[in-house]
Amino acid sequence: MNIESEKRLFVLTEDTKTIGRALLPEVPIDKLGIDTYLSAVSSVLTEALLDYCIDTKTFKEEIIDSALSARVQQLLDSDPDTICICLDRFLLSTIENNENYADRFARFSITRTSDGQKVPRIQSPSFEEQLQTFEQKFSEIPNRSFVIVDDGVFSGGTMLDVITTYLSKINIKKQQCTVVGFIGNSGQKTLEDQNIRTEILNAIPNLYDWIDLRDLGVFGGKLNSTNNTDTRFSSPYLYPWSDGKGASFDKFENFFDISSSLINAQIGLFLSWESMRSKEITFADLTNAGFPLPNDEKQTITISPDTRVVDYLKSCDTRIQQEKQRDVVVFDMDGTLYQLDGENNGYKGSLLEEKVLQNAQIYIQNLLNCNTDEAQKVLDVGLQDPVGLSAYLSAKYGVTRKQYFDAVWNIDPNGILQNFDIPVQTIKDIQKTDKKLVLLTSAPKIWQAQVTDYLGITEAFESIYTAEDFQTKKDIFGMLTKRYLPGNILSVGDQKKTDITPADELGCKTFLVASPRDLERISL
Repeated sequence: MNIESEKRLFVLTEDTKTIGRALLPEVPIDKLGIDTYLSAVSSVLTEALLDYCIDTKTFKEEIIDSALSARVQQLLDSDPDTICICLDRFLLSTIENNENYADRFARFSITRTSDGQKVPRIQSPSFEEQLQTFEQKFSEIPNRSFVIVDDGVFSGGTMLDVITTYLSKINIKKQQCTVVGFIGNSGQKTLEDQNIRTEILNAIPNLYDWIDLRDLGVFGGKLNSTNNTDTRFSSPYLYPWSDGKGASFDKFENFFDISSSLINAQIGLFLSWESMRSKEITFADLTNAGFPLPNDEKQTITISPDTRVVDYLKSCDTRIQQEKQRDVVVFDMDGTLYQLDGENNGYKGSLLEEKVLQNAQIYIQNLLNCNTDEAQKVLDVGLQDPVGLSAYLSAKYGVTRKQYFDAVWNIDPNGILQNFDIPVQTIKDIQKTDKKLVLLTSAPKIWQAQVTDYLGITEAFESIYTAEDFQTKKDIFGMLTKRYLPGNILSVGDQKKTDITPADELGCKTFLVASPRDLERISL
C-alpha cells in the first residue's frame, strides 16, 4: 500500500500501549487511555504542522503489529528454514509466543545514542552476548534464511549496521537476509543498493519524518552517551530536553508551543494512570520497567528516581515559559569570531579560499570522472552561481549540498584563523551568564565544527545554525523572534546586509563589528 499526498507527511507511530502494560499490568489494555492520549498528540501535531504544509498520519500499535505479524508468518510458513530476528522489543509477540516458531524467533536489542553510537537497549545483554545466544539457538546458520523486522526503515542505516556489522560476525550474509518494515521511504533504496532484499508494507515517498509516540515524552528520545551502566538518560524530542531536531521540529517557529502542548497531554495520561493505580507514578517505576530517565544531553535538569513524573512534567512546562523570556545573543562566525589572511582580512584571496578551491576541483574530478582542465571549467561556471558552487553542483549533478560541503570544507583551521582571542573570551564570559548563545553562520557545518572545536567554544552555544539549515539568515531570525521577545535578541556580526539589517527589521538589537577586537566594547 502506498500513501500519497500532495503535502509532505509526518508519521506518528503509537507504541505506548506496551509502556502502559509495564506500568499497569492489571489494567485491561483498552482501559489504559492510550487512544485518548494518541488522539490528543495527533491533534496538536495536525494543527501545529498545518502552516508548514505537512499532514499528519497516525498508525496504532495493533495495526503495525498485525500487518507485520501477518507478513512474517507468511515467510516463516513458506520456508521451515527461515528465522525471524525482530529489532523492536514489543512487536510480533504472537509469533514469539507461538510454539510453532519457538526455535525460529529472536530479538536483537539495538538503539542509537545522541552521538550516533549503536548500543544495546537498557537492561539488554551486550551485542556479543546476543550473538552468542543466536549461535546457540539457531543451527546451520550459513544455510538458513533470515527475516529482519522493525516497525520502519527510515534511512536504512540501523538495518544495514545490524546485518553487515553484527550478524555478519556469526556468518549471516546479506544474501540470506530479507528486511521487512512497516513504514519506509528512501531507506529501502539504501538497503537494496547493498543487495539486501527489502519489503516495506507502507511506502511513503513524501515522508517528512516518522516518530514513535514515546519519543515525544518522558518514555524515550535519543539515548544520551554515558559510561554509567546503572542509570541511563535519554533526550526526548521536545524542549526542554532537546532542540527538536530528532523530530525535525528544530526550525519550527512554534516549537515551544508544540512542546508545551504535548507535555500537558502527557500530564493528563499520567494523572489517569495514577487514578487507576491509586498511587503516584515515579521515575523509579519507569526505570524498573526498562526505560531511561529523561534529561538533556548535558544533564542540567534535576531529576531522581523518586521524582513524581507529573510534578517533573509540570516543572518542564514552567521551564518552557521561562525560556521564552530569556535574553538571546546571536553570533555570526566568519569575520566576527576571527579573521582570515585575505583581502580586508576576509575570505577572498585567503589561505582558506585556496584550500577550498583545491578541494572543490578534486571533488569535481572525482564526481565527473574528468581531468583537471574539465573540472576547472565546471568550477569556474559554478562559482558564478548566486547561491554558490554547492547549489550549482546540486542542481546540475544531483549531489546534496551536505555531500559537497563535507568533502570540500573539511579543513583544519590551525594556521588559518587570526585575531580570535578577544571573541573567544567574550563567548566564555557570556556563557557564564543566563543568556542563550546562538551561532548563526553561512559556513558549512563541517567547517563550523572544525572552527568552534579548535577555538574551544562549541559547548558554549545552545543552538547552532549553518549553511545546511537555511536559505538566508533572515529565516532563522524570523524563527527566533517568534519564540523569543524580539527586544531580548541581540545580533552580533560583521556584515550589515546579512547579520544586522534582517535582525533590525524584526525588532532585534544589533552590534556591527568592523573587527573581532570590537567585541571588547560590546554591552551585554
